[in-house]
Amino acid sequence: VVQGATEAISLIYTYLNRKLGGDFSVLGFDPAYESYSQLPQIFGQPFVSYPLNDEFSINFDGLKKAISENNVKIIFLSSPGNPFGKTWSKDEVNHLIKLSEELNYYLIFDAVYRDLYFDNEPYLPLEHNSPNVFYVNSFSKKLCITGWRIGYLYAHEQYRMAIRSI
Repeated sequence: VVQGATEAISLIYTYLNRKLGGDFSVLGFDPAYESYSQLPQIFGQPFVSYPLNDEFSINFDGLKKAISENNVKIIFLSSPGNPFGKTWSKDEVNHLIKLSEELNYYLIFDAVYRDLYFDNEPYLPLEHNSPNVFYVNSFSKKLCITGWRIGYLYAHEQYRMAIRSI
């Protein structure tokens, strides 16, 4: 439990930056939430803004190429997305998780807006115990207590003590 989802994202990013040695790029889907591009900037790392196709889905072949060519080691994904509002399907999220294991990157899954959707309920990858997935959420939006900034994160057990030490 932390002071808002932004702190959770920052803690995870700081941890991964230390673990990876800082020589990598970060990717977010366009349009990306401002913290996703600002954190890499603070740490002096490139941010890759990856566009969705005309159907608002991912060209996974193009994504694989962008990850490899840009040395991407962290991908941010929010569902529903902020600011765009896209709710990512279970297949899309699971494909990103599978790719994270294949291409050796970390997925930071931001579910702060999980209760704010229209038609398709967001899929939350909580059953995955992948060391490549970090899950971030907040009570603030759901309980209309945005000023209180109460967030939390899930991480694979091998990372928990190191994240706490930060």
